[in-house]
Amino acid sequence: MSVIKSLGLASLLCLVGFLCLLSTNVSAQSEKPAGSAQPDRDQTLRQLLTEVHELRLAVQRATINNTRFQMLIERVRVQQAHVDSLSRQLENVHSQVAEIKAVKPQMEQQIKEATNWITRPIRKPMQT
Repeated sequence: MSVIKSLGLASLLCLVGFLCLLSTNVSAQSEKPAGSAQPDRDQTLRQLLTEVHELRLAVQRATINNTRFQMLIERVRVQQAHVDSLSRQLENVHSQVAEIKAVKPQMEQQIKEATNWITRPIRKPMQT
């Protein structure tokens, strides 16, 4: 942001210096009476003020655009962090599903054995 202001200020100073030199050269070369030099100087000053105003507006627009751009970048960073978090969660779920699939046959066998053990006929002890 300060770079933009510095460039704007440098441009403004260069423009002012150029216009001052230009108006001095033009008035020195003109064959007009001395009374008409004042309106020319006033017009030059108005043009200079208009240019300064336009430069100020350009700097303001650049500052606003820079702020918006920074906000957009920050929003993208937040969204990327959210996407990364969701990706890690998805990887964890995939690994849990893989573990469950690997253990499933063993669990089914244990359930089958437990069911057989529960449903087998109970032998009464022999009485002697």
